[in-house]
Amino acid sequence: MKALIIDNSHSYAMQLAKILSESHIDSDVCTCISDAIANCENQNYEFICTSLVLEDGSGLELAEQFRQRWSEATTAIYLITSNEGMYRDRSWIKSGITDVFFKSDIERFTLELHSLARLQIKKDVSGKVLYVEDGRAESMRTTLILENMGLEVEHYDNAEEAWECFMRKGGIDLVITDLMLSGLMTGLSLVRCIRGINSNGDIHDGWVPILGVTGFDDVSRRVDLYSAGIDDYVAKPTIETELVARVSNLIVLKKLFDQVAIQQAELVKQASIDMLTGCLNRRSFLDIAEKYMAQTNRNKHCISLFYLDIDYFKNINDSYGHAEGDEALVQLGELLCNDCRDGDVVSRFGGEEFVMLLPQCNADDAYRYAENIRKKISKMRKDKVPITASIGVSSFEPGMSGNIDSLIASADNALLLAKGHCRDRVVFQEHQSLIRKLNEAE
Repeated sequence: MKALIIDNSHSYAMQLAKILSESHIDSDVCTCISDAIANCENQNYEFICTSLVLEDGSGLELAEQFRQRWSEATTAIYLITSNEGMYRDRSWIKSGITDVFFKSDIERFTLELHSLARLQIKKDVSGKVLYVEDGRAESMRTTLILENMGLEVEHYDNAEEAWECFMRKGGIDLVITDLMLSGLMTGLSLVRCIRGINSNGDIHDGWVPILGVTGFDDVSRRVDLYSAGIDDYVAKPTIETELVARVSNLIVLKKLFDQVAIQQAELVKQASIDMLTGCLNRRSFLDIAEKYMAQTNRNKHCISLFYLDIDYFKNINDSYGHAEGDEALVQLGELLCNDCRDGDVVSRFGGEEFVMLLPQCNADDAYRYAENIRKKISKMRKDKVPITASIGVSSFEPGMSGNIDSLIASADNALLLAKGHCRDRVVFQEHQSLIRKLNEAE
């Protein structure tokens, strides 16, 4: 950022320059209007600080001349004075002054500088823009402005191709579209399509800001654009400084939105995942399992569940330490997550207990699957303290009534039987004949 200071007093100008430097703002210093205008001819300043009384006029005259010469400039002009009456009569507003500060209240001016340094719109932004405009001259000019800002531009002269690009490529940080376009779709149609998909949550990129461009700068047209879902608009012919400011704001807003979305996803993950094993925690498992059960009952499918407990886990902690016990839990969690099918749900249910929900898995397959898991667990830690597991299995077939609590309770009862029969085994109470058959086969 760069500032211009105009003041008769060299010592006060240096004091301002020091304050600006502390806010990482470079500054030039002069004492009169003519030198200030000459400096502005050769340098773009983000803001100007001027005293009320100058060598060849006043700070108000300086502001008037600057606004007349550079009417499109977004430069802020601050008047710094000891005259408190100047602030109250508001005459400075008509001159083009942005705000007035008193020399006795330099602290408020310093806070303003910090705020300006944070919020100053910068041309050096990054992102991908989907730009829709069928006017050749206007599209070339706007594309050049956007590329000079550091943006990647995908330009189309009709909404149909732009819509296809939006759906196919993704990764769009900003959409800029004209209202009137050649082709069957208008700019409003494109906006509604984008907002319709975002509202349904089908696009993984999330919210995308939209800047509307229209040659009809009237209230009804603006209402149409905002009702369709735009976030901001510019009128034709576009003014470069205004376009840059609005585009920069929307790109920054998009980046902030993405950061918040990532943080929210991380918070949800931390709230739903057991941090030691990486499996779902008990609460998250129950929330998901309820939905699976409702779907199972609705579609008349079968569903099964394992309830798994590490055998004599307390002895491992007591004999080898909790670090060894934690490592065993981590390895077991990895085995269960890696071995499960797509759609299966694995949870550390508490302590050394795990559950696994198996949608569309019947009783016979569930028992065989659990037996396979049991064997893998017994072979898992050959070079470490070995572990085994007892597993209870339950299943609901089509036509049976029940909920996730009864499914878990049934598996828990089967687990108690497994632990009461020397452990390291799978028990499915409802299918004793199948169990005997499998045991005989071994």
